[in-house]
Amino acid sequence: MTEFYEVNITGACILFLVSEKYNCKLMVDTLVDWFELKRAKVEEYIIEFFQTFPMRSLIMVNLLELGVPNNVSIK
Repeated sequence: MTEFYEVNITGACILFLVSEKYNCKLMVDTLVDWFELKRAKVEEYIIEFFQTFPMRSLIMVNLLELGVPNNVSIK
């Protein structure tokens, strides 16, 4: 059985940055620039995204290497 997951444009950008091996701080900086949002809002979105992303366990090694702790706190 094949499962598909849909993410919005911001989620897609986050996954792209993970695939490009952006560290957590650079990921936040990049999204702040791309979407012209406040840093706190971007940090909140990233935390929420990774807490709810169904395939998080598949990319956890990448997240840890990029500085996103297991509890997904980015501070």
